[in-house]
Amino acid sequence: MSSALRHDILSGVTLAAALSPTIFITSVLWGMTGQDATQSAAAFCLLSALGIAVASRLAGCPVLMGPNIGWTAMFVFPMYWGQAASINTLLWIGFLSGAGVALLGLFGVGGLLFRRAPAYLPLVMTAVVGVVLMGTGLKYAGVVVDHPVALTDIGNVIGRGPVVFYAGLAGAIVAWARKWPFPPAVGLLCSLVTAGTLGVFSDLQWGAVPDIRIALSFFPSDPGVFVSEYGGIVLASSTLLAFEMSALTQTHRHWHGLGEQEADRLLVISGFMWMVAPLFGVPGVSMIPESGLSGAMQTNRRQAGYGAALLIGAGLGIPALVEYAGKGLAIGAEAMLYPVPAILLLAAGIACFAALKEINRDNAEAWIAGGLACALAFFSNSLATGFIACVGVYTGFNLFREGIRSVPPVWYVVLSVWMARYIVM
Repeated sequence: MSSALRHDILSGVTLAAALSPTIFITSVLWGMTGQDATQSAAAFCLLSALGIAVASRLAGCPVLMGPNIGWTAMFVFPMYWGQAASINTLLWIGFLSGAGVALLGLFGVGGLLFRRAPAYLPLVMTAVVGVVLMGTGLKYAGVVVDHPVALTDIGNVIGRGPVVFYAGLAGAIVAWARKWPFPPAVGLLCSLVTAGTLGVFSDLQWGAVPDIRIALSFFPSDPGVFVSEYGGIVLASSTLLAFEMSALTQTHRHWHGLGEQEADRLLVISGFMWMVAPLFGVPGVSMIPESGLSGAMQTNRRQAGYGAALLIGAGLGIPALVEYAGKGLAIGAEAMLYPVPAILLLAAGIACFAALKEINRDNAEAWIAGGLACALAFFSNSLATGFIACVGVYTGFNLFREGIRSVPPVWYVVLSVWMARYIVM
């Protein structure tokens, strides 16, 4: 087996492990609407596999795609539980949001943002992705938990989950110190062995294979009424998704040298996957922060194929795990698995956050933009917020130094759309 093929297989398995908690969590959230969580998980797996394969091929670099936890939580809790929208309405909002993102890509908005972006934007957004990944990894490990007042707090640091995480962390550190290839995968192996030793997998419940059905009933019966009631929400939703996708394309620009044409392609495929997903009764899949893991592992290694990573990681690994999982696994017991891939997210987060060291020490604007963007992204757990913070600092500095004409008009539009989002949401 060649070293390239071995690297791709290892990458695929690692990416599959990193993506699995996102699929489980989103499935549980979507299950709160009364949908079958296991069927949703299986649908998310198949959609993620398709999205990863197509997006990676079109972009020419590894692109990790999965369900959007933030979007699902934002719409399920206030809108569905608040009886402001039905399940079909939520799916239709997702469909139209995806259509909006796809149109932005078709009209070259992704490439336009690339051309008009400050030189430090890819570095700052890579660091922002790193902050989000590190926070998510620590939460998966149970070391850090959400707090209603302090926002974050120290969790149970001596439980079974944290011990699994500590074992993975120790393995990764040893691999880095000894300069072994692929330290995150060594950490994952140590976490898996420790989880098996502590009996984590023996507590899981396995059941029947879920039935994935195609449904065409999510289209509204009265489009005119839908537009009048939810048109503003659709615009705000598509804007949020577009900003998150733009932030992640900047990260891929840093890791893989992504070009303007590839950025537009990623917006199109992300929007298309959001349009396809409602046919399976679930929200769409698109680029997610875990995609930064592919960059950290590939180390600027650009390929056109990496078929082993796609087939084993996306096409077989995750769907095989979840499609044969029982309802006990998809509704609660799966939380015991979260600490296993936590080391992958922490390692990728550190690698991405280290992009800040490439910023010139004398560039005060870039450091202020990076510090503010990382801080806001950490507290909000939102890539879009970090992206807007960076754009805001860039716009403010140039307005102060050179006047209104020194800022490309596209950034005025971006900031205006972001502020308008709070009016309609």
